[in-house]
Amino acid sequence: MSVEVFAIIIAAASLLVTIGGGLFAGFAWMLRRMDARFAQMDDRFVQVDEWFVQTEANVNARFDRVDARFDRVDARFVQVDDRFNKVDERFVQVDASINTRFNKVDDRFENMGEQLQKMGTQMRGIQTELNDVKIAVARLEGPRPHLILPS
Repeated sequence: MSVEVFAIIIAAASLLVTIGGGLFAGFAWMLRRMDARFAQMDDRFVQVDEWFVQTEANVNARFDRVDARFDRVDARFVQVDDRFNKVDERFVQVDASINTRFNKVDDRFENMGEQLQKMGTQMRGIQTELNDVKIAVARLEGPRPHLILPS
């Protein structure tokens, strides 16, 4: 082999080493840049996660306050429901007492109706007796004298 062939082989090998070194350096630079970007994105994800944790805590606190208000309102509804139950019980009692009073009044009206019927029969009897007395008095008095005017 000649020196020229060796020179070409050495030049080709050095070219391959130079290109390989350049490619290796380029990939190493690219990996370093990618690692920096990944670290930057990891930091950003950590910030977003912290923001989500804070937001979740705020939202949970608000929901807890709303739940507490709902519990207070629910307790008030229970109190109102108890009051309505008491009022319903009183209405039932008052209704029962009113029904007993109306029953007593109905009984009195029935008794009064019977008494009115008795009084009606007694009044008819008195009326017939009074007619008989009028007739007897009329018979005793006789006819009325007519007014005679002097002519």
